[in-house]
Amino acid sequence: MNRVEKIVYDLVKKKPRIKFFLRNTYQTLCDFIPVKNEISRFPIEVREGFFFGFHDKCPFSADDTMLLGCMFSIPLRMPRSDDKLTIGYFSGDNYSSFNKFYETRSWNWHQGCQLQWRGSSNELVFNDFNGKINHGKVYNINTSEVRDLSRAISTVSSDGSWAAGYSFERIHRYMPGYGYPHGHRNDIDNVAPETDGLYSVDMETGKSSLIVSISQVASFEPNIEMMKGGKHFISHAIISPNSKRVMFLHRWVKNDLRHRWSRMFTCDKDGGNLYLFPTHEMVSHMAWKNDGKLLAYCRLKNEMEGYVLFEDQNITNYEFIGKDHFTSDGHPSFDKSDKWMITDTYPDRFRRQKLLLFNTKSNQVEELALLKHYKRYSQSTELNARLSCDLHPRWNREGSIVCFDSVHTGKRSLCTMNIKQITHGDN
Repeated sequence: MNRVEKIVYDLVKKKPRIKFFLRNTYQTLCDFIPVKNEISRFPIEVREGFFFGFHDKCPFSADDTMLLGCMFSIPLRMPRSDDKLTIGYFSGDNYSSFNKFYETRSWNWHQGCQLQWRGSSNELVFNDFNGKINHGKVYNINTSEVRDLSRAISTVSSDGSWAAGYSFERIHRYMPGYGYPHGHRNDIDNVAPETDGLYSVDMETGKSSLIVSISQVASFEPNIEMMKGGKHFISHAIISPNSKRVMFLHRWVKNDLRHRWSRMFTCDKDGGNLYLFPTHEMVSHMAWKNDGKLLAYCRLKNEMEGYVLFEDQNITNYEFIGKDHFTSDGHPSFDKSDKWMITDTYPDRFRRQKLLLFNTKSNQVEELALLKHYKRYSQSTELNARLSCDLHPRWNREGSIVCFDSVHTGKRSLCTMNIKQITHGDN
């Protein structure tokens, strides 16, 4: 955002109906100005008809020889309960050969089916629907064996021993576009149920246990006035690199689902040492930087917004990073060295998304790509908001390739860009 856009955004950011109307009108007027579909620092390998999902998972195998991907066959609309998503992995030169292994009914455009590797093994984890419930599955590439987990998963620990999850049925009700359109819970209409929340899944036995209930987080240092009349839920869980703690979002909505508030928590794998971060009203996208520090795009109590680096369980130790460079939300992740952060932006007035590389040591940002986000994918209405395609950039294990989803060719595509020249150069 430029200076004027930021001023307008700050004035309307708490009024979603006005905010969306102004943005959509502004972009529609700018549609008459022609722009290039792609401007990039390095060549982009495009795989049309495929995507991966969110930014918080690594789609590359432990040795970087395989790249996970999802192949869709439906037109540009929301997935229905009987729509299937083909999942598999790319191999070969530039990940050019797709090897499919399963079809799932539990998926959405933003996060796919939560497809991910189980630690450094050749086992893949994803969600599916068995006709009654959404639940996780584990697929072994070497043996083609498939086994079931008792609950749907969001994130698997780095050591592959456990996973964290939450109710995707409840998410579908209160944050459409991030859950699944099937399955049922008796407590789904409850304000803050004790029977639902964040749970852990043992990756060996497949058994699950509730570790933090929605009722527990809703009653933890509550803002009574702000929460009054709200329906609460948990989303966006990410396990720490050392597999010991998990961060997640506590959210609630009132009436219009666009009126959403968020808080960020961490806890131990058994739910102990529950910790609330000092954010105010809004937290969106997060990433662990290392075992003790994590990043979130959020608002603080002084009304300032930006990428804030927090120390886990230390309420006084936090700082803005890239303050001079990042004026809007994005989807961040760090490479294994902690030196490089990759992130993106939402479409600007010309419907262009930026792919950005941030050097945490020198505090410098490099624009890797400027990519067109076509209007038909635009978040112009509540329905279309579920169809948009964020870049959601993700690192390979070596920190030399960035994988992202894009629609700059006109079709949703799984893309990769080799940036080894920068990350493994003399910078």
